[in-house]
Amino acid sequence: MKRMSLLIVAAGVLLLSSACVPTAQPGQASIVVSGGIHSCAVLGDQTVRCWGNNGYGQLGNGTVTDSTVPVVATGVTGVTVIAAGEHHTCVVAPPSVSCWGRNDSGQLGNGTVIGSSPAVSVGGLLGITALAAGRAHTCGLVGNNGPGAVWCWGAGSSGQLGNDLYTPSSVPVAVSGLTDAIAIGAGADTTCAVRSTRTVVCWGDNTSGKLGNGSNVLKIGVPSPVSGLTDAVDVSPGYRHTCSHTTTGLLWCWGDESIGQLGNGVAVPSAFSNVPIAVAIPLVALVSSGSDFTCATLALQGVNCWGRNDLGQIGDGSTTPRTVPTAPGINGVVTTSAGDGHVCVRTNTSNVRCWGWNGFGQLGDGTTTNRLTSVEVTGL
Repeated sequence: MKRMSLLIVAAGVLLLSSACVPTAQPGQASIVVSGGIHSCAVLGDQTVRCWGNNGYGQLGNGTVTDSTVPVVATGVTGVTVIAAGEHHTCVVAPPSVSCWGRNDSGQLGNGTVIGSSPAVSVGGLLGITALAAGRAHTCGLVGNNGPGAVWCWGAGSSGQLGNDLYTPSSVPVAVSGLTDAIAIGAGADTTCAVRSTRTVVCWGDNTSGKLGNGSNVLKIGVPSPVSGLTDAVDVSPGYRHTCSHTTTGLLWCWGDESIGQLGNGVAVPSAFSNVPIAVAIPLVALVSSGSDFTCATLALQGVNCWGRNDLGQIGDGSTTPRTVPTAPGINGVVTTSAGDGHVCVRTNTSNVRCWGWNGFGQLGDGTTTNRLTSVEVTGL
């Protein structure tokens, strides 16, 4: 299975599974993110707990042993932002950034390609207000309480670092010509940003048109404008598709739609759209794209999901793919984060619930049993 996930917080804007949600008590979750096959939460005391696959140390507890329940990320305190990639995790504990887990492409940003658990410091970056993690790269927004530049590190063969070099970097490099970002997102080998003008730019892998610029060029190494979006709030690339919601709560998606992940009722092999298309869903507050499926948190604290469902990713009790937004039957959802084959949400009572693929314990319920409906994470 391939995956993507991301988490992002940007200058004053709450995005997918991010900070600044209703205040949590010290033992409650304030942020939750789904990585490829692991999940993490920041608690109200600003410490981190992670669970699921740990083959590369991505749980941050100094071991490579999987855990079906949350474990403490060692030595990580004061955390305000978190992002989970396929096999790595990164956090902001002002003023610095640190990462842990797999590092074969330099995705930990510490100048080496040696993996680490626990956390290591990312070199040279201060003032980061948002993070986004893809398959093997990471990006940070230097916001300083306003629009700012984006720096990326890790894998770069598809142009996902945005510096037009198509090579990896184990230290942060500046994204070319982007100085006014207010939100960022990363998925697989693609990166996107919302600019202060509320337009969206994307760069990296353009398979199935997931950069949304009307082009079928396979790789673009510098920011490229997404066609027609002028009032975006966030942007969430997945594995082969990307979605963004607007200031008025409208949702737009583009890229592959062979399994219904664009939510427009289409699921045709090889079908895709290289420009945004509207999704019929009311008042979206947040959007998160996973591996061939999408979930959106609604303004009224519900959640809808659509696309691939072979492992229960939609959460509606079935394994039937859904080509239009479908409610999994959980209310009070504040933030949603989609991973490779699972979803985790934070509720308005600061509980964390997850559903879908659970082969490595990434649902955090003490088992490795896939769940077609949501279960509460144990021990947070």
